This record gives sequence, C-alpha cells and structure tokens, in this order.
Amino acid sequence: MAERDVPRTHLWVALTATLFGAIALYQSLAIGLVLDDAYISFRYAVRWAMGDGLSFNPGPPTEGYTNFLWVVLAAVFERVGMASPGTMPIVGVIAGVCVVWVAARSASGNAAGYDARSLVAGGIVAVAPGLTFYAGTGLETALYTLFVTAALGALNEKRDVRFAALGVLAFLTRPDAGLLLAFGITWRALGPRIAGGADSPAARIEWKSALRMAVVIAAPVMGYLAWKWSHFGGFVPLTLLAKTPVPSQAAQYTLESVAPAAGLFLVALWGAFRRPNAAPSPEARVDERRIATARVHVAFALLTAASLVAVGPDWMPAGRLLVPAIPALAIAFASMVPTVKPPSWRSSAAIPAWLAGVAVAVYVAHAAWLTVDLHGRHDHRIDEDEKIVTLVRSLQQDGMASFGTVNIGLVGYVSPTAPVFDLGGLTDAHIARLPGPHLHKHPEAAYLAAHAPDVFLLTSSEPIRIGESGQASYRPDFDVESHVFSLPWFQRTYRYAGTLMLSPNYYYHAFVERRSFGPETR
Repeated sequence: MAERDVPRTHLWVALTATLFGAIALYQSLAIGLVLDDAYISFRYAVRWAMGDGLSFNPGPPTEGYTNFLWVVLAAVFERVGMASPGTMPIVGVIAGVCVVWVAARSASGNAAGYDARSLVAGGIVAVAPGLTFYAGTGLETALYTLFVTAALGALNEKRDVRFAALGVLAFLTRPDAGLLLAFGITWRALGPRIAGGADSPAARIEWKSALRMAVVIAAPVMGYLAWKWSHFGGFVPLTLLAKTPVPSQAAQYTLESVAPAAGLFLVALWGAFRRPNAAPSPEARVDERRIATARVHVAFALLTAASLVAVGPDWMPAGRLLVPAIPALAIAFASMVPTVKPPSWRSSAAIPAWLAGVAVAVYVAHAAWLTVDLHGRHDHRIDEDEKIVTLVRSLQQDGMASFGTVNIGLVGYVSPTAPVFDLGGLTDAHIARLPGPHLHKHPEAAYLAAHAPDVFLLTSSEPIRIGESGQASYRPDFDVESHVFSLPWFQRTYRYAGTLMLSPNYYYHAFVERRSFGPETR
C-alpha cells in the first residue's frame, strides 16, 4: 500500500474499532449482562472499598478471584461511589476497542502506521464473538487480551522493557499470563533462530537478552507473590484448586472453540513456516519480518490452546479462555496477506488468496451467527438478576443473615457484609481441596453443619415437587447440590420455603433452617 493511502487506511481501522464498540456496547446495554462470576470480583472490591479488607467473607481471607488488577480497578470505582456493575463493563468495552487498534498496528509491520493487513487483523478481531460478548460482561477478559496482544507486539519488535511491563500487567490481571511471560523469555532467547531460520545471519541464541528480560519481570512478580503469601497464605487461587482439570472436557472445549477459526489457523500456519526469500533485497527483508511476525503470534496461539488441556475449561460459552489467542491468530493470518495482486485471479498464484478469503468468510459468518445466538440466549438475563436481588433482599427482611449456594456472585454482591457459604469451593478452601471436578465435590455433613447458613439457595432446571407430607423432591442442577440435598442432616435441619422461577427452565429453591425460622412453609 502506498504511503499516501495510509491515512485512508487509518480511517477504516477507526471504523473497524467503532464497529467492535457498537456491537459490544449494544450487547452490554441491551441485555444488561453482567455474569455471576463477575459479581464475585465485585464483592471483593466493594468489601475492600468499605474497609473490610480484600476478602469475600468475614474471617481469614481467601483468594476466590483470578483477576487482581481488575478487582483493584473495581475497588477504586466503588470507593468513589461508582458501582462496579455499571462501570466495569464500560472499562471492558474500551479495552476491547483498544485491542482492535493494537492488533491492527501489530499486523502492519509498517513504520507509516496501517496498511491492508491492519484492516484484515482489525476486522477479524472486531467481529470475534468471544471478545465482543465478554467485553461488556464485567469480566476482565478484554483488558487481559489487550495486555497480551500489546505484549506480543513488543516481543516481536524486541522491545524488552515494554514486553516485561505489559507482561507483568497481564499477570496481575490473570495468572494465566505466567504462560505469556515464560513464552516471551524463551522466544527472546531462541526467537532469532525460530523466526529467521537456522540459516539466517541473525540466527543466534540471545541468552543475555532473555536473562535481562527475566530479571526485569522477576522483581514485580516476586513482590506480588510475596504479598499473596502474606495475605492469603498461598500462591494458587482457590478457583484453580476447585476446578480440577478433566482432559477430555478440555480437549472438546478447545476443539469446539477453535473449529470456526480453523481456516485462519491453517493459512497462518502455512505463512509461518514459509522460508524467507533468500534474495538480498528490501522486499526480502520485509518478507522475513512478516514471517517472523506470523511465527511468534501463531506459536503463542498454539501454546494457549494446548495449555487448556492442563488448565481445563470453564462453563462460559464462546471459548472465553481462548479469546486472548484470537488477536494473535488474526495478526499471524493478516501478516500473510499479499501486498500486490496476483497476475491473474485464475492463476495458481491466486490460490492462497482464494483460500484466505474463504477462511475469512467462514469465520465472519460463524461469528455473526454466534453473536446473534449469544444475544438470544441471554436476552432476559437482566430480568433474572433483578428477581434474584429481590429474593435475597426479601429473605434478609425475614431475618436470614447468611446464605449457601453455588451461584455466589450476585447473592454476595447484593449483601456484601453477609456470610456466603460457597458450595462450589471458589471461595471456600476446604471444599476447593476436596477430590472431584468443580461442582462435583462432596463436603462432609459435619463441615456443612459447622458452617450452616440460615438459608440454602439450590438450583434446578425443573420445578420442585411437594409430596403429601410436605416434603420437597427435586433434581438439582449440580452434583454438589444433589449431595447436600440428600444428606439426612440437611433434611432434618432445613425445610423448603419457596421457589423463584427465573425462566421456564431455571429455578432457585430456598431451604431455610427449621430451628431459626419455624416449621411453617413460606
């Protein structure tokens, strides 16, 4: 692209970023979608802002979040009187818009700014359904993706201090960035050989540069980990302990998430493993830089997908844990976009361009379908949340001061000073360390009795059934709920008090302590 065309390209990139912002804001504002997991972080933030420390419940603090920097930002807003559910989705959307810009800039490799590759990379990121969806959900996904994308760009440009700073910010946002930091240090040492090929004049191992980068990273990371140890008594968040990986589920999750982008990946992989042009010309040097860009970004995308087998998936749709790899894949793909037209669109030289076009078309079509599908599935979420808030406040008015449930986020945020007993183990150290996958733990009756809340809120996809004796019978959604409900201790101690229908296939059932609130049914 000629230099005089760069300002026009800059405008198109701006429009692409605006497209992303419009999609993300529409979903966030129209649905009012803040996911329950986001409210867990917001409870930490509001308690911190209230002066109760960085804790989920009264007593010894537990690390039930995986997004420290996000909690810090939310606490700042809470401290100045701006509620997290209203402010943090906006922060996420702004971060997502920045991701589009950074991806576009990283793909160009052009000192003048932006070119055709910028439009391709920015366009792919702008319609990525995972990023557009999660940017406005109150989760840290977009901010983390921004730090990762910018850090990879710095790594590709051999800006060691910038990579270290951005990598540390990513690590403070999510511990997953430990993979990014290890990848960056390794790539800094071996990158010249990997990016340029073993025969390249620059193919030398740069151990000293990698060591300097590691030292710069180590100081803030070790300081943060030391603080975690002093505050929580450990390094690993309870969420990672509670969610025991199931390799088969992780593999299925990864394959389903990456399948729509398979065409983009294959084109990027083909470009990354091309041999640079050996001719000593400016065009050859540009070609080598493009291949180096493709290699570093496609390698990180591959590593991210592979790491999920060890970490395990989450319950959220649209492959949330793979969202940070989408800009990397888009940049790797876009770096292979030809800068000149082939002699003829019917010639063999045009085959890569045709394949790339098909890959983009498939990806965009799937992205549009999934975006509409996600909107439809969560269209009434704000109404459901309002019902839960009303239920919690009604129970509190009836004298119930503590709650037990698997969906601890919104319940906990509505009542930040009330103890919330977490059946899932995300904020409960004992349950988190029990054997079994997440939501399949079997806490002992004695432990439940020692922490017995005033009311258990159990969920199901079917209505509850009441027998002639008044005994409730139902099929819980999760194994841990079934375990608790079936315990003789639970049947003796709690009685059914009523049901809240959130939707035709989603119910909250309240079971209150008999001794405290009498035998009659609400």
